[in-house]
Parts: sequence; C-alpha cells; structure tokens
Amino acid sequence: MFVADAMVVSLEPNTIADIFDNIKTVGELTEKKDEAVKLVEELQNRLSKVREKTENLKKRPRVFMLEWLEPPFAPGHWTPEQVEIAGGNCLLGEAGKKSLTTTYEAIYESKPEILVLIPCGYYTRDIVRQLETTQFPSDWRELPAVKNNNVWAMDASAYFSRPAPRVVDGVEILAKIFHADIFGEPSEKEAIRVKINIG
Repeated sequence: MFVADAMVVSLEPNTIADIFDNIKTVGELTEKKDEAVKLVEELQNRLSKVREKTENLKKRPRVFMLEWLEPPFAPGHWTPEQVEIAGGNCLLGEAGKKSLTTTYEAIYESKPEILVLIPCGYYTRDIVRQLETTQFPSDWRELPAVKNNNVWAMDASAYFSRPAPRVVDGVEILAKIFHADIFGEPSEKEAIRVKINIG
C-alpha cells in the first residue's frame, strides 16, 4: 500500500557526533527516544574509556587508512576521528570532510607506521581477494608499515563505511592495533595482518 503522507528524512552524517544525533533523531521519529538516548550514552561511554587511555600518550603512530585501492583514497568523514580517539595520528585525511583521491607517492611520502586497508563497503574476505590482483609501487618496500609487518585489513562495511553504532567497535579495534600493549591484540575476526604485492 502506498502511504501518501509518509515522512521522508534525510540523514547525512559527517562526524561521529552526527551519527549519534541521527540515532536520536530516528529514535524520536519511531517513538523509541529513550532507547536511542540510552544507546548513545553507552556508545559515548565506550569512546570515553578508550580516549582516557590514549589522550595523553606520548607516542601516537602515523596511520594511513586506505579507503580504496585503485585509485587510492584518503580517509574522510568520521574515520580520522576514529583514528585519533584510538590513539593514532591520521595521515592525509580530515575529519568531517569527504574522502578524497590521493596518490601512492603521497602515501609513501607520509611514511605511515601502520597501514589499514578499508576499501569502502568491503568485507575482510573481499579485501584479501582484491589484494591478490593489486600491485603497489616498489618503493613501498621502504614504508615503516610494510617493513614492520604492520599492514592490516578490517571489515570496512561493519566498522567504517556505515554511519552506525559499530563505528565505536571500529575505534576499539583500532586501539588494539595501535596500542596492543594497552588494549591487547585484536582477534582475527576483528582485524588481520596482510601481505601486499609490491612491484
């Protein structure tokens, strides 16, 4: 049945705060305001627990979040925030802004110590499959992330691409990658180390 007076709501978040606001908005529109407020409070508390352990760290690794392989995309929207809260220094991306194309050379020049592959909408298994046919520049052998086996793949669809509560899970997993001495190692379901083909 077609409902002529149906309300259309446009939700276009760019930051973690926007995502939380959208959760509250949907809660109000669906008469679940109290549940939505409670959920947001729980998510904020989880972020605060991570931030308490990372905000005063003297060492914050240089991190590049690769949002697309060919052409390479630098992170945008809430992903740079996720990196910063987790205790990393996000390279080439700006919170609240769109993801933008970059170059392999620019990534090389940024000298990431940790490289996290999160092609938009990809599950981890899709990333691993894509890596079989993707070749990176020869000078990437010199990247600290590559030399120290700090190249990771994560489920982009679950933790980064969708503006949903699981972006907080993404922060918690990144914290494990960046600071395993504080948060413990991520499980294989959360993130996996990968090898990349270098020309």
